[in-house]
Amino acid sequence: MLSGEEYRSRDAVGLAELVRGGEVTAREVLDAAIDEIERLDPALNAVVMRNYEKAREEADAVDRSAPLAGEPPLETGLLAACVEEGLEAWNQRSWRFAPYTEPFNVTGQPAMSVPLHQGIDGLPIGMHFVGRVGEDARLLRLARQLEEAAPWARRRPPDPT
Repeated sequence: MLSGEEYRSRDAVGLAELVRGGEVTAREVLDAAIDEIERLDPALNAVVMRNYEKAREEADAVDRSAPLAGEPPLETGLLAACVEEGLEAWNQRSWRFAPYTEPFNVTGQPAMSVPLHQGIDGLPIGMHFVGRVGEDARLLRLARQLEEAAPWARRRPPDPT
């Protein structure tokens, strides 16, 4: 079982490594995330729909050898190099990097990525929020509430030099 403290101390890559290494299951990570949602939501009032059972079904079906999320930021120029290889190479590489945004670009639903956490390397880790078509203002209100609860404007990654 993954404790709340253990969950909060790891970034998405660290959690994925625990799952891939067999130390915890995807279901245990999800249950820790749900506990965190339930702990924080009374103050934020941000969760519109709790579809935990569907999420648990999907977590139970996770292949430990497969990636659980997108990837950390890519090296500068990596996607540009893929362009030189052709559109298919670029599509495949960009899909691995940002697999969860395209459906909302296609449907026209408002979506936002909010840097709510920082990885061990100091780089931001975003949470992706999606609203109903035409409810952009609701997402902007949520962003404001999240910024007030967990300010990110002054956070900076370490200087690479």
